[in-house]
Amino acid sequence: MAIGRPAGTRARDQDRVDACAELDRARDDGQLDAEEHALRIGLATDARTLGDLHDLVDDLQGDSRLAPVVLPRALPPGAVSGRGVLVVVAVAVLVVILTRRTRPRSPPTANAPSTGPR
Repeated sequence: MAIGRPAGTRARDQDRVDACAELDRARDDGQLDAEEHALRIGLATDARTLGDLHDLVDDLQGDSRLAPVVLPRALPPGAVSGRGVLVVVAVAVLVVILTRRTRPRSPPTANAPSTGPR
């Protein structure tokens, strides 16, 4: 598999072949029975991403030939992601626009200086 790629990166045919070879070794070592091996092989051949393949072999012992994938970094509790900030700003701008449009216009004041004759 591609080295250092994000888990969401699309898998290539060679990545699927490598994962199946890893599963075959695990079956031969006795880590997987025939039923689980067949299930994981089916999932590996249908895998779309490197993360999907990584999940199928991550719990196996041995010298994996699959390169590790870069998993998304977890945000600390209470942190807001960049997308979250963008949503908050967009909502705030929308609220300001809508309140300006719906605010009643004030009528001219009665104390305004008159420009006509006295």
